[in-house]
Amino acid sequence: MAYQLSSGSIRNREGVDPRLILVSDYAIKRTVIDFGHPAYGGIRSTEDQQYLFKIGASLADGINDISDHQIGFALDFFPYVNGRTSYKIAHCALVMAAFLEGASRLGIQLGWGGFWGGGPYIEGFTDMPHMYIPKEFR
Repeated sequence: MAYQLSSGSIRNREGVDPRLILVSDYAIKRTVIDFGHPAYGGIRSTEDQQYLFKIGASLADGINDISDHQIGFALDFFPYVNGRTSYKIAHCALVMAAFLEGASRLGIQLGWGGFWGGGPYIEGFTDMPHMYIPKEFR
């Protein structure tokens, strides 16, 4: 089934690196699970980032540790299953597979927060709906 992003999801990714938008556009045409981009999923102000840090939704405080979202190098998604948002690992992984396929076909280097837990980035922390342009490719 072919999906399309809502106007809200398109608006929520405004200002992010154009490569992330290209990959998002590719992924929505190839995914087996519908997805969108949440309100805080693209560019974040310092205030937004501090709020997310305060409630435990981010490890970056927005001042001493700047989030990739604040500088346009990250984009979050949410799987949409049976009319509801889902953050189940399997659903996130299936959506991310479409993003990684797009990145590969478009020649774009892409990182995924789902690889973090126990990996080389952030020990014991995963961020399943988070993708980003790695620092070495900015």
